[in-house]
Amino acid sequence: MGLKKFSTSFQVANKSETRNLGVISHNNRRFFAKNVDQKRSADNVTYVEKDLREFYHELFDDALKSYNDKMRSNRKIVDYYEHIKNSKQERLFQEIIVGFGNAKEIGVGTDDWETAKNLCDEYIRTFEKRNPNLRVFNAVMHLDEANPHLHIDFVPIATNQSRGLSTRVSMKRALMEQGFVSAHKKDNELIAWEDSEREFMTQILHRHKLERDFKNEHRSHLSISEYKAQQEELQKIKAQTEKIKANVSAAIQKNPSDITADEAAMIKNENALMRKKIERQREQINELSERYQSPLIKFEIFDADKLLYVARELENRNIKFAEDNNSIYVPEFALAQCKKFAAEFKSIIPGIKEKIKMDIDVLVLSSESLEQLLDKMTALGYEIKRGKYLAVKSPDAQKFTRLKTLGEDYLPENLEKRITNRNDFPNAVYSAIENSSDIEREFHLEISKTIVAIRGLAFRPKKLREDRIYDFENDNLINELSKQILTITEFNINSREKLYAVAEELENKIAENLRRVEELKNEIPVLKKKIENDKPTEDQHRRYDLLPNYIDSLKAEIERDRRKLSRVVDVIEHYERVSGGDYLKNIIREQQADQNFARAKDLREQDGKSISAKQRTESIDAPKKS
Repeated sequence: MGLKKFSTSFQVANKSETRNLGVISHNNRRFFAKNVDQKRSADNVTYVEKDLREFYHELFDDALKSYNDKMRSNRKIVDYYEHIKNSKQERLFQEIIVGFGNAKEIGVGTDDWETAKNLCDEYIRTFEKRNPNLRVFNAVMHLDEANPHLHIDFVPIATNQSRGLSTRVSMKRALMEQGFVSAHKKDNELIAWEDSEREFMTQILHRHKLERDFKNEHRSHLSISEYKAQQEELQKIKAQTEKIKANVSAAIQKNPSDITADEAAMIKNENALMRKKIERQREQINELSERYQSPLIKFEIFDADKLLYVARELENRNIKFAEDNNSIYVPEFALAQCKKFAAEFKSIIPGIKEKIKMDIDVLVLSSESLEQLLDKMTALGYEIKRGKYLAVKSPDAQKFTRLKTLGEDYLPENLEKRITNRNDFPNAVYSAIENSSDIEREFHLEISKTIVAIRGLAFRPKKLREDRIYDFENDNLINELSKQILTITEFNINSREKLYAVAEELENKIAENLRRVEELKNEIPVLKKKIENDKPTEDQHRRYDLLPNYIDSLKAEIERDRRKLSRVVDVIEHYERVSGGDYLKNIIREQQADQNFARAKDLREQDGKSISAKQRTESIDAPKKS
C-alpha cells in the first residue's frame, strides 16, 4: 500500500483583503465569521501579535530619518505608515493562508487532525528563517474552523535601496533580494517564491512519511505561461471537437446509394468512435472550464467605489455577473460594456469620504444601535443601501460609498462596538466632577457641556489628530480643556487665588534668574583679566571654568519656567472664559459666523457670475458703432 497523500494549500491574499486591518481583527478573533466555532477558538495558536503601526516604526524609522534629512521640506515623509497606506503601488502588509489536506481528510474528528496541526506548526516555525525579508507581525493557526490552517501576515522589506528610503516596503524587491527570479521570462518573482514554499511544504510531508497530492490544490496565482498553455489547450480541444462534428456531419449527409456495405460498416464504427471522442472532448472542456472558471470573464477593478458603480450599472441592465473583493466576473459578451462602465466612472468628490466618516463618527456618540445611527444619517439627508455590503450616499455626492471602503473602524461590527463604548469617556468626566477641586470642576463641567453640544449637533467639532477617527478623546476643544486640567493637577492648584499666585511666583523666579545670569556674564571678563594678569587662586580658576556651564544651566531653568508660566497663563485665560459661561457659546457663535461668511461669499460669487453673463448678453445685443 502506498504512502498517504495530503494536498497543500498556499494562498496569497489579494490587495483588497489587505487594504486595511480588518483581516487582522478577524484572524485574531476580535470578531467572528459564521464559519467559526467559537467554542474551539480558545484552541487557536498565536505565534506573533504586534501592532502594525509600531512595527513600522521599528522597521523604518532610521531609514525614514536618513531620507528626510536629505529632502526639502515639501518632499519629506512625515509618517511612513500613512505614506504606504495611501500608496497605489504597495500594501501595508501581505498575508498568506497555508494549510495541508482538505476538510474531508483532516477535518474535526478525523484521525489526521493532529497531523495537520503538526505540519502547519513545522511550516511557521522556520518561515522567517527561510524568508528574512518578510517580517512577520501577526501569525495564528486557526483550529476553530473546518481544518487547521495558518494566517501569516508580514511586511516585505527591501534593503540597501538607492531610490527612496534605503529600507522600504516592496514585495517584488524583497523576493528578489531573497534570490527569487522568474522561471519563465513572463512569470514573476511571486510565482517563483510560491513554488519554492510549496516545495518546502512537500519536504515537510516527506519528513512525516506522507506524499503530496496534486489534485484539488489551491493556487492563488496562475502564471502567464500556465494561463497561455491552458488557453491553447482549450482552443485545441474546441478545434478538434469542431473537426469531428464536421466529419460526422459529412458522413451522415453522404448519398446512401453511393455507400457500399463495407463503407456503411466503417461509417457506423467511425460514428460510434466519434461520438465517444466528442463526449470525451466535452468532458475535458467542462473540466478545464470548471477548473479555471472560464464561463465568466474576470475583470479586475481595484477601486472599491468604481467596483460598486460598475456592479450597479450591470444590475440596471439585468446582466449576469459574480462579484469578488476586487473583481467582477461577467459573460464574455458583456466585457466591453463592463470596460465602458469602468471608464465612465468618476471618483466621488474629494473630501466627501472624510465628511461621511466625520458624520458617522459624531452620530456614533449619540446612537444606541447601528439602526438608530442609520436613521440619524437618513435624517441628515443620506441615502442608505443595504445588501451584502452596507453603503451610504451623502447629500453632496452622486454615488454610494461602501462603509468597508472607509476603513476598518467603519465596518458594521466595529461601529456596533464603538456605539457600545460611546459612554466610557462621558462617564469618566461625570465621575471626575464629583472628586475635583473647585477650579478643576469648572473645566470638567465645561467638558460635559461640550459633550452634550456635540451629541446634540449644536456645532461642528474638530479633530485633534486627522489620522484618527473622531471621538471625544480626539476632539480638539475637549483636548484643550483637558490640557488645562493636567496643568492644574501638576501644579496642585485648587483655587483661583492659587492659580494667580503660581503665575506670580514663576514670573519672579524667571526675573531673578535673568538678573543672576547677567551678573555672572559680567563676572566672566573680570575673572579672565585676573587670571591673565595676576596670580589667581585655585578657587578663581575653578569658578572661571565652571561659570559658562552654570550660566547655561540657569538659562535652561529659565526656559523651563517660561514654558511652565505659559501653561499657567493659558489656564488663567481659559478659566476666565469658562467661569464667565461664554467659552462654548463664543466658539459656536464664531463657527456660525464663519458659516454665514462662507454662504455670503458663495452668493456673491454666484451673483458675480450672473452679472457677468448679463453683461455679455447686453454686449452681444447692443448695436455696433460704425
